[in-house]
Amino acid sequence: MLLCNYFCAFDALVTVRQSLGRTSSTSPFHSSASLRGKLRSISTLSAQWNSDDNEKFSRTNSKRSFRRSFNRVPFQNGGYRRKHNDSLHYQHNEVSAERRAWLVQASQNILQTESGSLGKGKWHELISMIKAWSRRSKFDAEAPLIMERLLKRLLEERSDGRNLEAKATTELYNHLLDAWACAAIFRTHDPAVASQRAREILVSLQETFEREADPDLQPSVESFHVVFHAVCKTEGAFIARRVLAWMEYVYKMHKNSSAKPSRRHYMMLLEAYANSQGNNAGLLAEGFIRHMNITGVPPDTYCYNIAIKAWTRTKRGRESAEHADRILDEMVAPKDLVTYSTVISAWAASGMKSHAVARAEELLRDIEETPGLEPNTIVLNSVMSTWVKSRNPGAANRTAELLEHMEQSRNCPPDLFSYNTHLHALSLHSKRPGYAKRANDLLLSLEQRADAGETHLRPNLFSYNLVIDAWSKSDDYNAAWNAVKVLRTLIGKERPRPDTFSFNQVLSALSRSSRPGAAQLAEKLLQYMVDGYRLKLHKNARPDVVGYTSVIVALARSGEVDAAERAENLLLQMKESCGAGERNLKPTRFAYNALIDCWAKSRRGTYAARKAEALLQEMEELCAAGDTSVSPNIITYNAVLNAWARSGTRCCANKAEEYLERMWDLYNGGEGEIAPNEKSFNTVRFLTRLPADCMATNSRLVAFSMARSSTLSQNHPTKPRLRKLCGFCDEWINSTKLDTRTPGLTKLPIPAF
Repeated sequence: MLLCNYFCAFDALVTVRQSLGRTSSTSPFHSSASLRGKLRSISTLSAQWNSDDNEKFSRTNSKRSFRRSFNRVPFQNGGYRRKHNDSLHYQHNEVSAERRAWLVQASQNILQTESGSLGKGKWHELISMIKAWSRRSKFDAEAPLIMERLLKRLLEERSDGRNLEAKATTELYNHLLDAWACAAIFRTHDPAVASQRAREILVSLQETFEREADPDLQPSVESFHVVFHAVCKTEGAFIARRVLAWMEYVYKMHKNSSAKPSRRHYMMLLEAYANSQGNNAGLLAEGFIRHMNITGVPPDTYCYNIAIKAWTRTKRGRESAEHADRILDEMVAPKDLVTYSTVISAWAASGMKSHAVARAEELLRDIEETPGLEPNTIVLNSVMSTWVKSRNPGAANRTAELLEHMEQSRNCPPDLFSYNTHLHALSLHSKRPGYAKRANDLLLSLEQRADAGETHLRPNLFSYNLVIDAWSKSDDYNAAWNAVKVLRTLIGKERPRPDTFSFNQVLSALSRSSRPGAAQLAEKLLQYMVDGYRLKLHKNARPDVVGYTSVIVALARSGEVDAAERAENLLLQMKESCGAGERNLKPTRFAYNALIDCWAKSRRGTYAARKAEALLQEMEELCAAGDTSVSPNIITYNAVLNAWARSGTRCCANKAEEYLERMWDLYNGGEGEIAPNEKSFNTVRFLTRLPADCMATNSRLVAFSMARSSTLSQNHPTKPRLRKLCGFCDEWINSTKLDTRTPGLTKLPIPAF
């Protein structure tokens, strides 16, 4: 494993030989007693490592024990998996803990020695400790700290002048730099702090080399590379650019030839620009490409690909795609498939729709016409993705053609992403007849091929959700039931597990279904979703307000006698859960509107209308208290109007007049979402079919309301036709009973027609 006796003894022996080789003939270390003392220290070190069990510490045997710690056991549905052996794993952890404890104790013993006491090869143990800790730096947070203390102890030993042979070298500094770099990349410390510490040590080492001109302290290529890699990964492109500029300065001033940046460093900085995803990442990457030309390191295809990727990740839409396309046209290096696929991906995310599709097809033809290039799976997937994101009506047919071409080709076989892209195209246009069934058939074929051995084509959660979404948008009579079947298939699998979107789309399909029993099935499915999440059966299927609202809509559509009471119970459950801390179940405007509509369609007369009024009043009170998420809109008021229109009471006309007047007042007060629309007028027009004593008032109400709407600005959503308006006015003029006491109507000016 990480620390073993053979490597520690070998490192110490190599160090002894190197020191002996550098010692003059008059050095006391050439005496036999001194040499025996050095070898005795090595034997002592080896004996300490072998104290427990020599085989446990050897690298070969620990690898073998690690392999033996896994057993092959069968899955329930076939195949095999590897099971960990708990007893061997416990022994392995125990051995690792013992090693670390010994290493800590040995390091403390060396650090507690007095200055000048590390003679006769004792300081070689200190070097071995530094190397041992460096192997633990990826997972041990104390490793770089202890290494710094050990290195400082070595420097103190030499500074006293008692042991000039004890000397810190570039190799030891590289171990320390690598330890801090690992601490930054593997996050055993704060990444920015660890990377900054590595930079400080490198700069200090370079200054020491410039001051003392000691070749043993010259930072090597590895020193600069380790620090620069850590900076690019953790501190970002801005700090990395400063470090690279410092390296260029050190090299140009002939202070250190090892500081010369290589093409690899430039690529790392370009990757940092691309991964930053800032708004100016593309500009900075492209500017750095020009800097590479100036410094005499011409960018190759890989560098241009990174610059194009940087523009793609800026998410600036059309601008990103145009800049990526421009780099493609201007690049001097040969273009490869990665170049074309990245530019096509940029056009797919541009939002240009038809233009993006046309440009993607042009680039595909360029690839086919370029000698030595042939479209692969990634390129064709990018083209298919462009078609899907364009929402072009022909996306389903075009993706089907590309998928068929990939199935017949040997060089670009389709993968799961290809099939999911085609499923996505079918889902977006599933209102067309047969599209949802095509998506369902494709999913079944993928399952069959996966069971037959093509495991890379096994559908994932996205595949199932796309088919469920296709059925939820379909106008087929049995669409909701087909969505339920797909969900049941997904629930019956061990992996993948359904999530919130899976359940919500099925509930949405049931809310739009006209098939009897849809509301009851939606209620049962919602209850199963709640219980499954509570029992941690479906950890990713957390119930939310969308699912509850869909069930309320399904109850409103069902027309059942007790549907309104059941829907109101769901709203109460949402309020209680929200009060208990589940903010995702906070009722929204859509939930209230669905419940008001449910009461309006309940055929409960005045009781239903009063219930709708109470819900509207509750929404207005919550909105006045500061909760704008439940503020009433035109849909809310139309639902209340509909509730009174269906009540069949004699006061319904007065209520309609009251609510229309309130809507006008709110609209004139700046509430643009509550402007009466065509549905409002149609609801009130329905009231004119009441007995004759109410007809005149209702006709006059509609006439003046629509006359007022005709005098509004051009931005008003409703512009009634003049013939319809005149018909209402004639009905009002010819009526025999004019109720001039209706408040507010006699004050309205009659517009000139």
